[in-house]
Amino acid sequence: MRGAKELPELSELVPMIGEIMETPLFDARKEEQIEAICIRFADELMARGLSRKSDAFMEVQKAEITKCIEDRDLRML
Repeated sequence: MRGAKELPELSELVPMIGEIMETPLFDARKEEQIEAICIRFADELMARGLSRKSDAFMEVQKAEITKCIEDRDLRML
């Protein structure tokens, strides 16, 4: 959380992440909040040219980011 506050592009998500961490596990709002965070991350990845997918599912984004890694050994981690 400390490092996230220093990221100007995503710092607006810090309060939402904090709220998710503090609310009960089965709070109905959590799913919506997590979805909003994932959408924002996907938007930022696309803005930086690290992804061409707008999908909020982070597994899809992981695959997109992996394509950008040129070093074969690093890409396999």
